[in-house]
Amino acid sequence: MASSREKRLIEDLQADLRLLSNETKRRYPPVKEAAESAIMKIRTSLPPTGKNISGEKIITSLRGSCNDIMQPFIMGCDTRSLPIVQLCLTAIQRIVTHEIADGMLSKTIVEILLQIYEQGIDELQLRLLQTVIVLATSKSCALRGQPLAKAIGLCFRLHFTKNEVTNNTAEATVRQVVSLVFERVLEEDISKGTEECIAEDYLPASGSSKFAAPDCLTPNVEDAYYLFQDICQLVNRDSPRWLVGITEMTSTFGLELLESVLIDNEDIFKKHPEFKFLLKDRVCALVIRLFSPNIKHRQGAPPPPSGSSHLMNKDKPFFPISMRLLRVVSILLKKYHSLLVTESEIFLSLLIKFLDTDKPSWQRALAIEVISQLCAQPKLLKSFCVSYDMQPHSTKIFHNLVSSLGSFIQNIFIQAQTTPSNLQLGQQEAQNGSSNGMTTQLNFEYHGIILPLVSLPTGTSNSVKYMYLEMLEKAQPPSVPEGYVLTMAYTSMLDLIKGLTALIDNDLAEDTRNVPQTTSSVAVPEEMVNSSWCIMLSVLSLLLDASTDESCTESVLKCIESCAGICGHLKLNSARDAFIIVLCKASLPLHYVIPVLVSSMPRLPSKIFIAQSNEQNVSEQQHVVAVGQSLPNSGGSLAPGCSSVSLTAKNVQCMRTILNLAHCHGAHMNTAWQLLLTTLQHLVWILGLKPTTNGQLKPSSRQSGDGNTTPTNTVLTTAVLGDLPVLSNMLTRLFEASQNLDDVALHHLINALCSLSIEAMDTAYNNAVKEPSLFAVAKLMETGLVNMDRIEILWRPVTGHLLEVCQHPNVVLREWGAEGVTALVKAALKHYHGEKLRNNPRLLHMFLLPLKEVCTVAHFDVRQKQLDGILQILNSCGDSLSAGWSDILDIISSATDNTTESLVRLGFRSVQLVISDYMVALPVTSLPQCIEVVARYAAQVPDFNISLTAIGLLWSMSDYMNQNKDRINASLSSLGESDDAKTPSTGDVLWMDLFSKMGQLCVDPRPAIRKSAGQTLFSTISAHWSTLSEQTWKELIWQVLFPLMDEVQKQCIIAPRDRNKPAETNILMHHSRDTEEKQWQETSVLTLAGIARVFKTKRDVLVAMDDFESAWSRVLDYIYNAAISSNPEVSRSALCSFEEILNPSENCEIAGNSTASRKAWEIWCNIGKKVTIPPPPGQLAPDEMLSQAYLTSYTQLFPTLHKNLQENFTTSDFKQLSQILHGSVCIPVRSDSTAFVMPTSTEILTPLQMAVVNAVDLVQKNVSPQSEITMYPAVFDFLLSIVEFASNPPTYGDIKNHTGPPDKAKYVCINYIAFAEYCMRVVVDLYQITACHKGVIRHAILTLIVKTLRVPIKRKHSSKSSSTWQLAVNAFMKVLQAGMPVARQHSQASMFDSLWDEVSGCMEDFLFPVTPLPTTLSAEDHKKHEAFDILLIELIRNEILPYSSAFPKNFLSRIVAMLNKGSIPLSTRDIDINVGTDRDRDELSKQCFSTLFQFSMLPAANGNPSSSEEEKMAEINEVTVTSLVQRCRSALTQYISSDRLKTHYPMSEAQLSEVMFALKAVDALLHSLKKSHKQIDKTLWNHVLDIYPVLVECIPTSSAEVRKSVAQVMGRFQTFLSLDNV
Repeated sequence: MASSREKRLIEDLQADLRLLSNETKRRYPPVKEAAESAIMKIRTSLPPTGKNISGEKIITSLRGSCNDIMQPFIMGCDTRSLPIVQLCLTAIQRIVTHEIADGMLSKTIVEILLQIYEQGIDELQLRLLQTVIVLATSKSCALRGQPLAKAIGLCFRLHFTKNEVTNNTAEATVRQVVSLVFERVLEEDISKGTEECIAEDYLPASGSSKFAAPDCLTPNVEDAYYLFQDICQLVNRDSPRWLVGITEMTSTFGLELLESVLIDNEDIFKKHPEFKFLLKDRVCALVIRLFSPNIKHRQGAPPPPSGSSHLMNKDKPFFPISMRLLRVVSILLKKYHSLLVTESEIFLSLLIKFLDTDKPSWQRALAIEVISQLCAQPKLLKSFCVSYDMQPHSTKIFHNLVSSLGSFIQNIFIQAQTTPSNLQLGQQEAQNGSSNGMTTQLNFEYHGIILPLVSLPTGTSNSVKYMYLEMLEKAQPPSVPEGYVLTMAYTSMLDLIKGLTALIDNDLAEDTRNVPQTTSSVAVPEEMVNSSWCIMLSVLSLLLDASTDESCTESVLKCIESCAGICGHLKLNSARDAFIIVLCKASLPLHYVIPVLVSSMPRLPSKIFIAQSNEQNVSEQQHVVAVGQSLPNSGGSLAPGCSSVSLTAKNVQCMRTILNLAHCHGAHMNTAWQLLLTTLQHLVWILGLKPTTNGQLKPSSRQSGDGNTTPTNTVLTTAVLGDLPVLSNMLTRLFEASQNLDDVALHHLINALCSLSIEAMDTAYNNAVKEPSLFAVAKLMETGLVNMDRIEILWRPVTGHLLEVCQHPNVVLREWGAEGVTALVKAALKHYHGEKLRNNPRLLHMFLLPLKEVCTVAHFDVRQKQLDGILQILNSCGDSLSAGWSDILDIISSATDNTTESLVRLGFRSVQLVISDYMVALPVTSLPQCIEVVARYAAQVPDFNISLTAIGLLWSMSDYMNQNKDRINASLSSLGESDDAKTPSTGDVLWMDLFSKMGQLCVDPRPAIRKSAGQTLFSTISAHWSTLSEQTWKELIWQVLFPLMDEVQKQCIIAPRDRNKPAETNILMHHSRDTEEKQWQETSVLTLAGIARVFKTKRDVLVAMDDFESAWSRVLDYIYNAAISSNPEVSRSALCSFEEILNPSENCEIAGNSTASRKAWEIWCNIGKKVTIPPPPGQLAPDEMLSQAYLTSYTQLFPTLHKNLQENFTTSDFKQLSQILHGSVCIPVRSDSTAFVMPTSTEILTPLQMAVVNAVDLVQKNVSPQSEITMYPAVFDFLLSIVEFASNPPTYGDIKNHTGPPDKAKYVCINYIAFAEYCMRVVVDLYQITACHKGVIRHAILTLIVKTLRVPIKRKHSSKSSSTWQLAVNAFMKVLQAGMPVARQHSQASMFDSLWDEVSGCMEDFLFPVTPLPTTLSAEDHKKHEAFDILLIELIRNEILPYSSAFPKNFLSRIVAMLNKGSIPLSTRDIDINVGTDRDRDELSKQCFSTLFQFSMLPAANGNPSSSEEEKMAEINEVTVTSLVQRCRSALTQYISSDRLKTHYPMSEAQLSEVMFALKAVDALLHSLKKSHKQIDKTLWNHVLDIYPVLVECIPTSSAEVRKSVAQVMGRFQTFLSLDNV
């Protein structure tokens, strides 16, 4: 039965036809007739009313009469009448919608639509578009081929009308029709089951047009092919081949159509090779061509010539096109990369160029948005790497992409510094809260410049909504918001790293599941990481350094952790270490440098930028959460930076990341454990975390006085107090997780902990370090405790290192070492308790062996812990330990004859029990046998550790013999006549037997045995000396100690210098002990130190021997041979031994006679002469150079020697001393070690220099009357030779004094200027005391001092240190004040003849230096310098002028010339007197003028001077007066000239003062000449008369005061101008 839809259709058609008939009955009768005919046709084609008929049959009947039904409507469209055409189009749409029209009719409809369009009726344009949509969507019409092209063309043409509504509707219609065309293809492929094409690429047949579609295409595919091709043609501004009637189309619309087609129809292009051809041949070429303006354009480039403006417009990029072009490129790269491998390489390369700094900001923003899309797809990035980076001779696209992204981020930070308004803009936008709809946050700060991030808007499904790529309606690009580009780049880099990490983790997981692993699957991740890790490291380090926001910091840290983890998984050790180092540095305080982090940093490409923290990068937002002490280094000093360091919240955040990294990726850290644990150790130290019993680190208890202060001076804020337990638990979980590591990874962890512990041990050797770091020892113990199930794997390295710690001199460190050994042994025995130990003696021995080795340690606290451990083990595990007690000594002795290791160990356990518990039960006759047994154990070879422990048992036996000496002697006396040869006769024989066995062990081939035996031997002698008789002492010295020393020195000479081969004991050997020669030298050190200790502590006993002097000389010879050794350790220890024997214990005399003291002095001098010999000529870098510490120790021995030789110390002895001391201070040090030698202040001397000064001071204070005449000059000669260092650095052979950066191959003389200045003060002080001494006068010491001081004074302004010449001037004046009276008293003596030239020359060099004043000298400093000049003038006035008769004429003439030269102001001097380089010294001029005037007015000498003196004074006064007159005339002349030029300005006070003083001087001179009764010299008179005209010129001067003084002076001329005086 017909549905209401079909009925409604019939009614509507009939109504339309009737309405059409009515509208056309007058004007268009044919149309009326056709309409009425169509009505009849409808009625006749339908069945009669009342019959049931389906809707399908009705439609079929209508289709049969479709042409007749459509005819009136088609004719109505030709009427050009708007109502009629509208009616007809509506009816046509209804017919097409109900699928009545067929394909042939659709062609007619399209033609009608074109005719209507040509009629130009605007009101019908929308109806046309509606009709096209209906036709395109109709299945029965099947609009294909040219009709379809014409319909689409009609839509395109309507798109370019002037009506905006029509334009938009036409655009939408085009999009819909284009989409429908391609949907037909998709539906056809689905129905046919078309699969993706893997055949060869399609190419047009030769000879055919490249625009023609292949013949094999179906109609739907052919339509899509032509449509897509013409869209490309139109975008490329070429004529279309299929779309009729279209001449052009906007590129923006065309690119949008391309984009929509490419987005929705990926399967078409992959299944049809013809479309793949279009993609390559049309689309890619089009994209590349459109890329050209964007690539060629440079922002800020100079404009082209005026005649090429059209070229400029052509090449200038257009934002809408560029934006849509990049959208298309993004789609091609994301969806069609596999089809366009070569083209994608070009697209990516061009896209990367968009990030260049010379591109416009909007282009860079567009490019970074596209790159952000790519970075969010790790699989796409992987395909890039496989397609390009891993192919030979191909561009490294993935590498370039990551590199350009990293460089882009770095350039943002670098360019931010060049934009002054950046900081203000960032702060303003942050205050406003948003910019362009995006919230701004201050996330980064770089060199004081704020770089904010913005919160990106999100679209559907929380995806990022890109700002520029979505601006389809914008014709011009908007300004880039502050922080947007950085945000996109930052997000892109994080997405890239996260995606890459997830991708590689997935690949590695698949490789783990698929056994065996394929090489290719691992090669791709390795290539991706190798290509990108450097730039990732650079960018992440920069972002981490500049980040001020906790969330940003956390994101960056997660990325660094991920990068380090995947690098570890891929075994890329350099990359892994680089990321870890960046992370470690970020966790440490500012300027906190750990050497291992610097040395382990891999070499990076030169273009890679690694951010370095500096003070400008520290944001105020980084709150300090903890303040602590930096960890001391191996030299005992604090870490570089400062002793007190601060941890910020970022540091603590980085520490958490380090812990997470180590916990999650510990199995792949390997050698990087060293970096991680070193950093954690420093952080734990700063935070004040302390180890507990099981090795766990916990926050230390608070002091009651301050709730936030730990006992280690760590200040913690409330912000970090809550984090400390969390960090402590993370540390604990980290090492608990070590039980999950494999054996190799566990050994790497243990090796790193051992290395850290060794560094802590080296640091703790310095006495200044009271509390070393216990991190490594505690965590080493904790690692062993949590891995008890596989304890055999790690037992040896862990316990072996803990034993080394037990032997350390630092109390805290060795206590923890002993705690670690005992805890591990107790835990191991408890873990393997029972039958496991009874049936496994090897395992039992392995557990007990470390506790046995502790017996060789001499420290009481360590031995006590060892004994406590033994007691606890016996109490808890005694049932598991086997022992035998029958015939103990025989069993023990026999065990040493057997080479079976287990027997030796079992026997030695018995020895321990016997010595500790059963010595009292042993008979006295068995003591020699017991000594022999223990000695044999010490000398046995199979077990090295047992040998060491046996030597400790010898010490125990000596204790027993000393405590029971009375019982032993009584027992031996009762057995006095025994026939047994083995029975000792007395207790002394027993002692000598014990010492002999120890002495034999001291020359054992094994160095460790020698060391232990030597320590035990001398410790035994020191502890039990009171038991020995005098004869025993003599035998001990000559039969044990001296032969021992001879043998050791012999072995030192013949020992090979080749490195030792690994011994059977597998003991690690330090490089300082890796040759037999070094090992024997160590033995020599120990032996000589022991002998010296004996001679120190037992001096009163040894002096009583009749051959003490021979023994004394023998010991000194040993010391000399050792002191001149090339080995620093041997030579230093020899000096220590020398010091010991020179300083005997209390109540002991040094030697008893002067012979021993003189012998010691000779040995000391011989050592000094030997070690201070300079290297031969031409040797600039000697292999061996004496250290400052050695020379200091050597020099510090002199006071003790001098004390014993004080009465007999001669000048000859001092000359030897001065030669040695001078040679010592001339020895340079390597430039790279000056930091460890230089004092903290330039005014402080080095220890060596202070020792030298003290030695000289000691000599000069204890000069004997017999040698004082020659001793003082010798002392002055030495001190002045040191003073010369201020001008000329000391020389040592041909070695040059290095002044550049530290270089281990260069040498430098340290602190020599401060040393010279100090000696300069000593010289002054000493001369002030000894100026009147005969020896000082006779040897012209004053002349030598002045001559020496003249050199630094002459270098007044060219000296490196201003304090040097100032100190020299002060010394010069003090010396003259003390020496001038002496010189005047001996003015006729010849020893002062050369003094005057030196004094006058020195004064002149200082007052008128050749070197000009520094241009940077301040006015205040200039006044200070001038004050020195005035002091020197005052010295002339006080010490020379009043006593002029006592000085030579030449000397006084030079003084007058200096005064005259100094009295001339700088402005009046000639051009050649450094005009323009010196500043005015007005005060000096006044003082010189005043002094010159005073000298000229000086009265005759008091008393009755001789005629020669009067004559000399007259000549000098005449010269002085002449100079004064000339000076006054010059001053007046200068004043007149200045007064004329400055009539309108007041005269300066300085010039008025000078003129007034000159007038007063002339007045006084005329008055003096008037009173004089002597005839005036003609030359002088001429000079006086020359003043008169000048005075006349002064009359009209502007100053009343000057005129008054001029009148007074001219009145004086009355007397001289009278006729009687003419």
